[in-house]
Amino acid sequence: MVKPLDFYNYGLLSGIDKTLLTSVDDDKACLRRGTPTFSVNLPFDWAEDPYDDPNWCFQLHCWRMGDKWLRDYFETGSCRALKKTLLIMNDWHRFHFEDDRCSDYSWYDMSAGIRAARIAFYCSAMKEHQGYFEQDELDSFTSCLGELAEAHVEFLSQEKNLHKGNHGIFQLHGLALLALCLQDDDAIRYAKEKFDVIMRDQFGNNGLHTENSPEYHFFVLNMIERLKLDELFPQSVSSNILKKATSIKRWLAMPDGRLATFGVTLPPLPNPV
Repeated sequence: MVKPLDFYNYGLLSGIDKTLLTSVDDDKACLRRGTPTFSVNLPFDWAEDPYDDPNWCFQLHCWRMGDKWLRDYFETGSCRALKKTLLIMNDWHRFHFEDDRCSDYSWYDMSAGIRAARIAFYCSAMKEHQGYFEQDELDSFTSCLGELAEAHVEFLSQEKNLHKGNHGIFQLHGLALLALCLQDDDAIRYAKEKFDVIMRDQFGNNGLHTENSPEYHFFVLNMIERLKLDELFPQSVSSNILKKATSIKRWLAMPDGRLATFGVTLPPLPNPV
């Protein structure tokens, strides 16, 4: 069943803290705390790496340069803000499919998964708000979304492209959402099977994360909750694994909420005097 528009929210689609975006001017973007803001001028050179920063390039190919407007859309319902994010999607399509260019980060595993979730969201949003757009805009966005959806499902459905760790969770999340949009039963089945495999690798028989770290245990469970993966894969082996992992959380924290410090979980830094 295709996920309705109200399934989506800002936290499910973006990793950028909303508070960071409040200080960014309307025509500018910031991809990560501590990096410079820059003007969003289209067409954009998606092969650009101005700071010799792989993570910056990764964030760029997640389309996070439009997250200020994405946040505005979810907070106000502004179709004007939604359109600005769609123009970024359109430009990524132009660079890769029309100009036939590429970047080293264009099909990086996790960014492809995050883009796939956004493409699925855009498919739902366009159906909901199609009356807002001029017909030529609607045709252009719909055409781009269709081509991007098929390309991302094809890429994410190949096991050679699947990251076996946390990045794979984002890949399968995006794939499942897109496969529902395209009614691709094979891709849905693949996403479910591989998600079960990753969850069995992530959590042991006792429910504890295999990194043996409370911090990592909470990190992965919080990520799964944020991405609503329990709703995407409700009738799976993973649901039982996640129930057990959730049930032991109380044993991994002190009464005051601090996490137990074993594995790679470090004690909190002392407050500055």
